[in-house]
Amino acid sequence: MTGIRRQRRVGNVVSALGFVLSRCAGVALICVELVITSVAADRVVHVVLPDQPVDSVGQAGDELENYLAKATGHRVVRVSGTAWKASQRPAIVLGTSPANVAQKPFARDGYAIQAVADDLLHIWGNDAAGAVDSAAPKGTLYGVYDYLKEDCGVRWLFPGPLGEVVPNPPLPLKIRGVSRTSAPSFDQRLITTGGWLEIPEDLKTKFNRTEKFDQQLLRQHRVWMMRNRLSTKRLVDANHAFVDWWEKYHAEHPDWFAMHRHGKRDLITKTHMVKLCTTNPEVIRETVEQGLARLGNNPWMKSISASPNDSSLTGFCMCPNCRKLDAPDAIQFTLRDKQGSYQYPAMTDRHVVFWNQVAIELSKQRRDLLVGGYAYGSAHTPPVKVKPLPNVLIGYVQHAAVYWDIDAHQEERECFNKWTRHGGTFLWRPNSLQIGHGLPTNFIWRLSNDIDNAQKRGARYVAYDQLVPHWGSMGHIYYFLAERLWDVDKPVQEIWKEYLQAAYGPARETMWNYFALLEEIGEGIFNSRTLDAVSWRQGGEIAAVQAYSGARWTRLKQLLREARAKSANYPMGLRMLDMHDEALEFFELQLAVNQKLYDRSRPLDFSKGPLADAIATRDAWLVNHPRSLAVSTSEVGHLANQMQRVAASYVPSPRGKLEVDE
Repeated sequence: MTGIRRQRRVGNVVSALGFVLSRCAGVALICVELVITSVAADRVVHVVLPDQPVDSVGQAGDELENYLAKATGHRVVRVSGTAWKASQRPAIVLGTSPANVAQKPFARDGYAIQAVADDLLHIWGNDAAGAVDSAAPKGTLYGVYDYLKEDCGVRWLFPGPLGEVVPNPPLPLKIRGVSRTSAPSFDQRLITTGGWLEIPEDLKTKFNRTEKFDQQLLRQHRVWMMRNRLSTKRLVDANHAFVDWWEKYHAEHPDWFAMHRHGKRDLITKTHMVKLCTTNPEVIRETVEQGLARLGNNPWMKSISASPNDSSLTGFCMCPNCRKLDAPDAIQFTLRDKQGSYQYPAMTDRHVVFWNQVAIELSKQRRDLLVGGYAYGSAHTPPVKVKPLPNVLIGYVQHAAVYWDIDAHQEERECFNKWTRHGGTFLWRPNSLQIGHGLPTNFIWRLSNDIDNAQKRGARYVAYDQLVPHWGSMGHIYYFLAERLWDVDKPVQEIWKEYLQAAYGPARETMWNYFALLEEIGEGIFNSRTLDAVSWRQGGEIAAVQAYSGARWTRLKQLLREARAKSANYPMGLRMLDMHDEALEFFELQLAVNQKLYDRSRPLDFSKGPLADAIATRDAWLVNHPRSLAVSTSEVGHLANQMQRVAASYVPSPRGKLEVDE
């Protein structure tokens, strides 16, 4: 029985940019839909701001002025604190606590909302000077978004003006009895975004994407993140730290780089994937200096990174000093170099030793900072002989395919739990949003369970990779994730019911069944042990063909038709259904390609015949939907090209330990 259907048993399981973009066919990033609200002249509410508000409190005033008028029909008058008169009521005071309330320290981004009279409301929180889209705390702004959502009926379901839900007819202004405080479950609640912009220029041209459009789209995503109380900038860093070191240092400092099995310190990967000799004292010192330089004058960053470059099973140093730090009894991995593949113990111990040494060196200059490193690839499993120091931040990278392989999910859960028993500070860093080709799916129940476990195990920071504009297939997961990262104690069912009501109104029950069917399909793959997580990025397409075709696919489309019939008078529902229709339309074309890519006929002919025709039909769809929000045309086009290259030599792999070079 799937999570949605077993609900009775589960229990409690930026600035307002207002970009106006032209409408294209289908569901696109579309022009502003004017919300015409009757504003009565005698219905005035005063919004009171400090005389010199920090940027985020000023932004809170802008957002409240805009949405309060739409949601309640009141005319909003802004006034400074010194100019405000006690007779100017009703009023909402921002950034300042009531006079009779003692100032207590808030957690980062925490806030309070309190009515001190039937017509006087205060919203204030942990605020600090800094740009709105910086990592500076912005409790008052998040408090305003909470008030607009919970007390004014406003929601932001997807980026852009058409993703707004504003009550129609307007609701009464609500002040009386409003009183609550809130603080996030995680100090950092980040879903990275923008990676979908990093595609080859020829593909951007092919799929009719412009730099101006992509940058506007990225900014709209960041506005959406802020309005849903997500972080928009990193607070901690454990990213790949040495991507430019080969170009900068290899000529003068060749001994800083990895010695390979053939005894040379040459380049055997792409330059941004090069590995270092982490036992070299100069590398340790330079890592600190470079990390501090990247930090600059940012007062909010809490870490530097010492994480190895990507290609996590390739090119590591085999000099005697590095090798002696490796634990012979650690789990064996398959590593690669120019001489081929070879078995070698996990390198977690050498990495933890390196991170500890960097942390010791860093503490000589900055005792307030952490050193970040990824538990990833050859350092994915916990160390055997050493433990991270308290000021080492472990970014645990959960594998991308955990919701498609029950064994992989269990292995990842056990591995993370073991890590948390070794000390250090933790960043929960999943790749689980990285499912390919805009696949329609629903795994919010398992996602919620993993977030709960991360928080209970002491993770203070979160960074999911990443939010790709697949709003027709993944939008509900993005929204749910934002809610869950703010409050892990909010019941899953409550979040889900609120979302379905706001998104689909009269069609909410039909869409409940739609998402339940998507979950059933995913659970079938997850529990069947037919899809090995190791091969998801290649062989996963086979499982998709088998699991999504036939009667289930027909039923998904039928449910969308039924929902549309119920949504004639609910514009938001129609917009959401347009995105779902487009997502299924595209993925059906991708399934047709997959059927021919992985039908075991070799060699594949990409120049003519059924496979070439299927690819051409899919690509024509992408060309004709350049501004779709249903699926990210640039991302799926790029990924499709990659999959087609590897498909020619695809051989189903035997199931085995999770060991993927991502």
